[in-house]
Amino acid sequence: MARSSRALLPLALALAAAVAAAGAAAAERAPRVLAKLSPEACAAQQGGGAVAAATGDAGALSVATLSRVAAAAAAVGLSFQEQLPVDCWVLLAPAATRDATAAAIRALRDGSAAGSGGGAEAAAAGGASAPLFASIGEEVPLRHGGPAPAALEPQSTEAPVVTLGDRRRGGAGSAAAAPAPLMAPAGMPDECHGGPSGCSDNIWGIKRIQVPEVWAAMGSDMPLKAITKPGTVIDDGVDPTNYDIAPQIDAANSVTFSADSNNLPAGGVSSTSNHGTHVFGTIAGGWGSYKGQADTRGIAGIMGPTYNTMISCNSFGDTGSSWPSDIAKCIDHAIARNAHWVINLSLGAPSPAADSNADFQRAMLDKLCAAGGMAVVAAGNGVPVGAGCGAGAGGADVDPCDYVGVDVHNSGLQPDGVTVTPNIVRRRAARPAPPARCAPCAGPCCARAHPACAYTAPAPPPQAWFPASLAGDLPCVLAVGNVMPDPMDTLNSASNWGASVGIVAPGTRIGSDGIATSDHWAGVLMTGTSQATPHVTGTALLLRNAYPDATAAQVLTCLTSTADRTVKYSQPGSSVAGGVVNAKAAWDCLKKIYPDAGGGNGDHAPPTDPSCQNLTVPACVDLASGTPVASCDAATSFCQSAGTKTCAYAFAAAGTACSGGTCAGGSATCTTGGGGPSPPPSNACGTGCAANGLCTEKAGCKCGAGGSCACKASEGFVEYTATTAMAGTQSFCVWSKSYRLKMGLVTAPAKARVALEYQVWSGPAKAMCPKRKAKVFSKIIVGTVPVACPAGDYTALKPTKLPPGDGCNAKTRVSSAVFDTGASPGAGKCVQLQLYRTDAPFFETIYLKYA
Repeated sequence: MARSSRALLPLALALAAAVAAAGAAAAERAPRVLAKLSPEACAAQQGGGAVAAATGDAGALSVATLSRVAAAAAAVGLSFQEQLPVDCWVLLAPAATRDATAAAIRALRDGSAAGSGGGAEAAAAGGASAPLFASIGEEVPLRHGGPAPAALEPQSTEAPVVTLGDRRRGGAGSAAAAPAPLMAPAGMPDECHGGPSGCSDNIWGIKRIQVPEVWAAMGSDMPLKAITKPGTVIDDGVDPTNYDIAPQIDAANSVTFSADSNNLPAGGVSSTSNHGTHVFGTIAGGWGSYKGQADTRGIAGIMGPTYNTMISCNSFGDTGSSWPSDIAKCIDHAIARNAHWVINLSLGAPSPAADSNADFQRAMLDKLCAAGGMAVVAAGNGVPVGAGCGAGAGGADVDPCDYVGVDVHNSGLQPDGVTVTPNIVRRRAARPAPPARCAPCAGPCCARAHPACAYTAPAPPPQAWFPASLAGDLPCVLAVGNVMPDPMDTLNSASNWGASVGIVAPGTRIGSDGIATSDHWAGVLMTGTSQATPHVTGTALLLRNAYPDATAAQVLTCLTSTADRTVKYSQPGSSVAGGVVNAKAAWDCLKKIYPDAGGGNGDHAPPTDPSCQNLTVPACVDLASGTPVASCDAATSFCQSAGTKTCAYAFAAAGTACSGGTCAGGSATCTTGGGGPSPPPSNACGTGCAANGLCTEKAGCKCGAGGSCACKASEGFVEYTATTAMAGTQSFCVWSKSYRLKMGLVTAPAKARVALEYQVWSGPAKAMCPKRKAKVFSKIIVGTVPVACPAGDYTALKPTKLPPGDGCNAKTRVSSAVFDTGASPGAGKCVQLQLYRTDAPFFETIYLKYA
């Protein structure tokens, strides 16, 4: 989200007045309506069904269901617009006014509208008496910012340079031949003559996160010979005439989905904004010359040459905002075009923390996770505050404004704990119609006559920043904050923060590509979390293509676990869960898992023994004890993934010296020299001990002295310290459970409902059912891509008629995770099962062989 330190909510500080007015008009018009059908209504699909529910693919709704939706919408003044590419979700067109739309939503939500619940209409449409909608509410647009572009700063005098705006012209409008850059070493772009230190300061962010060190380590294997896992930039479009973009973008498959602009400009092209082009350039700006002209600005994208494989999806059109439903279409398009492996979302906005808008964004990103993709999202650029912040037409933000970053989970909270009150004219909430007994009078008159009718404005619902606030819950989503170069690694005061911000990257005064007018090498400086995000996206795409067998979870884990814990804060009270991305360290992390991939093998001898001893473990874990195991008990061992196997390690003995103190014994915890526990990560108690609201003092654990987790054994919780994809190294209170399996290998028939049995233990030989009927697993994803079947004994899963989900037999105290298997890729072939846990932000993997 491009901003100076005075960043976003939500329009740019220096956008043209016409754009501001257009944005204000968009904010005032009646919003569209997102609606999720009830399970009963959604089950009446022509396609999809259980498979669609498991994979996130949207099946076509039946004619009867669509007719029922249209009738219910029409009864309250709305109209059916379209089925969305997220299972069970539809889009309704608004009523004539915002107030009328709000009243229609209330009627459909409480079932008072004709056709929205049971009765004759449902029966006639083939439905049940159950409510038609499970979730319904206003669609909230997302935005990015775009401050006034600044000229690129001159490149180092060590390289020949023509500064932006001073490019010498020769002949009839043709560019004069630029001096040839010095020869770059193997693996490096021409823009980085002499090696990593020769890269331009215009890409200081790429240098800070050690991308040039990755290029150099890959040697002759960089540039990549092919891009097998391309990505997509969902933004306001790119300029394909920029010479840095032209050889990189897949113009044939780039597209625009923007309902407000009639899907124009077509083909993922930008209208006038630099934003999307700038983001694209950091990820995948071209290397070297193009059409005989050298790039003397020193701009080089992280991925290197992409051979026209990167897709642009313009979800903004020519407006200043983007609807989540249009973003969902972009994600669906990326999956269909196999360009979903990493998707960049430099956009966002605050909206109610729990409503249909939040549910829909979670569902659209869940679909991406199920497809094996990743989403890297901007944390956001805070809210405008201060006496200098004015209001333009319709309440649009105008310069000058001061911006302050907020907690992504509470966008009304400043770092000092003071509630933010943006100094912006806001539209007054609509008053509901007075009760019938107040007629024919209303307002003060009615209130005096009937005190019970007095209107009290409802408290506004808690606000969160979307989609960034979802990063802590979804395994393939990573939210990125913005750090500055001066002081180095300091979180920009306008950058949002919080427990779901899993990593930070340079985002202040970043040089990249811009809209080409007379200069095909146009470049601009921009600031914001929008500019930090593509640093992580580009790194993730480089890693996914260098290590094509690595899963999204492995790439995320390597990115977050190796990040530099050097973040400093200019706003007291703010904190993030992770560190500054370190591309080289993440590359090294994957190299230990996949020693024969990643490039650089010709220059650097790969490890000869890709065993458990070649991985990285905390200081209080005995590396030499690492042993491959079929199942790792996190209560007694440190567990680490190593490709297709799991390594178990013994903990170092109590008193063993470690960084800053001694090991506690029995865990990976390193205590300080004073004997007390080490200071925990800033969110160790806020997130680690309260993962998904389960591990609270009420639900089984509490934060002990110094922030350590004190787990409640009587409810089956044990402490588990691990490096996670979302928050680096943390302690969690997780269920102590074991499976009724010989190994992590199961067999079952295709398209069958089966139960995976396990037990939760509250003590030695004492099984229990999780208290309060809590779910151990949030979902199970059945893989569709065949994998090699590991050797070993396979346990046959029992068929069942129980509904999908978690359950526990109170008599036997045996728990079951019930799920539907998919279509078989062939008898005797295997796929992976991903078991997503509710007690920690990661999943477990089991192999399923089809009978």
